[in-house]
Amino acid sequence: MKSSLRHTVPDPDAARRGLLVAYTQALVGHIQLAVDWRNGVARIGRVMVAPIMRGQGLAKSLLEAALEQAFSHPEIERTELNVYSWNSAAIRTYNKVGFFHEGVRRSSVKVGDERWDTAIMSMLRSEWEAGLPK
Repeated sequence: MKSSLRHTVPDPDAARRGLLVAYTQALVGHIQLAVDWRNGVARIGRVMVAPIMRGQGLAKSLLEAALEQAFSHPEIERTELNVYSWNSAAIRTYNKVGFFHEGVRRSSVKVGDERWDTAIMSMLRSEWEAGLPK
């Protein structure tokens, strides 16, 4: 598969940046990384892969690229994300990459007339470094 990862924010010190995956000139994936410099925390959000491209490892590649970006800054000690607690496919992917489940934020999102739970997951710098190929 011929795909390319593109950074949408060239400034390495920006508080937010996005990564996109293009496949034969079509946008097929997106991830956002927001940085809280004061507390040394990066937050991953808006992870999306086009339905026809799911199951091909794009989300894993996006997550790994975002983690590499986050932990390339020595100030960042933690990277976290929230995921709808019913999204088992995403949770499996986050676990494969090395995120740990910390808990559930009950009724934390309003979607239409419903309230949904979100799980919070994280990875610490030491965990990321331990997972690097030696």
